[in-house]
Amino acid sequence: MDLGLGNLIELKRQLLPSANQSGTVYDSKLQALGSGVAKAFEKYCNRLFARVVGDTYEFSAERDHIIVPRYPLESISQVEYRASMDTGYVVQDASIILNRMDKAGIVWFAGAMGFWTETAKLTYTGGYWYDTSESENTVQPVGSTKVPEDLRLAWYLQCRKVWESIDKSGANITKVGSGAQFVTESLGGLEMVPSVKQVLDGYRRFAMT
Repeated sequence: MDLGLGNLIELKRQLLPSANQSGTVYDSKLQALGSGVAKAFEKYCNRLFARVVGDTYEFSAERDHIIVPRYPLESISQVEYRASMDTGYVVQDASIILNRMDKAGIVWFAGAMGFWTETAKLTYTGGYWYDTSESENTVQPVGSTKVPEDLRLAWYLQCRKVWESIDKSGANITKVGSGAQFVTESLGGLEMVPSVKQVLDGYRRFAMT
């Protein structure tokens, strides 16, 4: 089960005693916690971490470069331009892409495709790969980048911090809306583990493009 930066079975190994790891009593609570911490990480870093094939990103057509939300960038399958809602999106020639910096997710175009009132859309594959299956035997796709170990460790550490801050059964995680909402909001009042913040600062995207 995909929890945003890892799967449920590995999070159970990190947070539960070995005697409880095979059970399912805490599964829904741990799923909410893991997904919520991952969402909080993404909000803090101003980027999306999980690898998605064929994700789309819309932006103003006046731009001559962009930073995609998910990176490292693997591939770009299509660039489209839309002058108005009436005309709809029109596929552009691949030559519109002048250059790329895949590790930083930057794409440079040969020039602006239009004005600020017009839009463009990129279809691409990017982000960090991790095994989302409970069997943990999925083969890593060729060309993908595995989630860095320090980022995965930061996720474990912050999940443990949140888990220990609520009652040991994890029941309080169900008190406020969805689990992701609870964890994202609670991190505002719950100090981030210093070592976690140090790791995340190295993954923050400060540019808003």
